[in-house]
Amino acid sequence: NGLLTMRERTLANEIEEPLGSMLLAIEGLLSLSIEPFVKEILTLVNSQISILLCLLKDIVDLKMLTIGKFEVLSEEFNPGVVFNLIVENFRR
Repeated sequence: NGLLTMRERTLANEIEEPLGSMLLAIEGLLSLSIEPFVKEILTLVNSQISILLCLLKDIVDLKMLTIGKFEVLSEEFNPGVVFNLIVENFRR
């Protein structure tokens, strides 16, 4: 029908909002003085939640792509250049 269904939008929001709140809470905890082991676990959980959010957004984007709601632009990408920029930033 050309649109995300109400159920799909609701489901995406019901997943995305709590995960976003969890990220904020974990970031707040990580800013505190906590045991290294706890910090390591929180950092791991934080990265996994970020991955889940990215997957959710990719799924929604894929759905939008399949129904023709946005275009894919082809751009030249050179991973070597990006990698060198990242390395250069760490050297500063």
